[in-house]
Amino acid sequence: HHVRVFETFHGSKNGDEQETNKDNIRITPKSLQLPQNAEFLSLDVPVQSIPEFIRDFPQGSSSGPRTRLIHASQHPIIPKTECQFLIESAIRKTNDIGWTKDRHVQAPTCDVPVFDLDSPTRCWIRNSFCNALFPLLSQVMSPELEIAPDEWRVQDCFIVRYDAAEDRPGFASLKPHQDESLVSLTIALNDMDVDYQDGGLFISCTQDVLNGPAGTVLCFAGGLTHGGYPVSKGTRWILTVFLYVDRNLSGKRPGYTLDLLP
Repeated sequence: HHVRVFETFHGSKNGDEQETNKDNIRITPKSLQLPQNAEFLSLDVPVQSIPEFIRDFPQGSSSGPRTRLIHASQHPIIPKTECQFLIESAIRKTNDIGWTKDRHVQAPTCDVPVFDLDSPTRCWIRNSFCNALFPLLSQVMSPELEIAPDEWRVQDCFIVRYDAAEDRPGFASLKPHQDESLVSLTIALNDMDVDYQDGGLFISCTQDVLNGPAGTVLCFAGGLTHGGYPVSKGTRWILTVFLYVDRNLSGKRPGYTLDLLP
């Protein structure tokens, strides 16, 4: 699984692959570009709730406890047409292979991994992360976490559906849990109060429920206890991303471990 994730997001590039469906009407959107002057609502967490991953991460220019660990974009970052493109890709693939519901033992979701989606969708997500979301995330998380855009690595990435109706494949909610990531993202793919009712990202330590229209980006320290607030009507779609940092903290030259190999 992790090898497939790494190859999808950080393996050798084959360029912007373009592909159409059997009716030759499917068009892959252009890769997302870094938005100018994106505004975020930032929330502090109690000092006692700061995750261990954050406490252990090298201190940058921030002095004192690093508590500003929850960020929600005030306006959509991803256009609605691109969000719909991702939903349609997920539906098309799961019509063939079905939804997975057992990949996350502690907090199961009804999802499809991005590495299982078609080439144009994988390419669009990868390029959009590199061109826009990683640079934006580095800006938003600073100074609590000072991370260069090219240091972000994807640990997992998948499209999730939450369904209020019992006869639909998705779960209505997600129990409180902690991710094994340094930073987690959830990106809304459809509109609350239009396509579904209630739902959102519940943060235990602040008791906040965060949500927004299609294209809204929520980022937070993965070690914070959080869950999916129940959807009471309709279907909520999100793109979930777990991130870690690729950084040599040993003080030794890059590649030094290779010297130990026979």
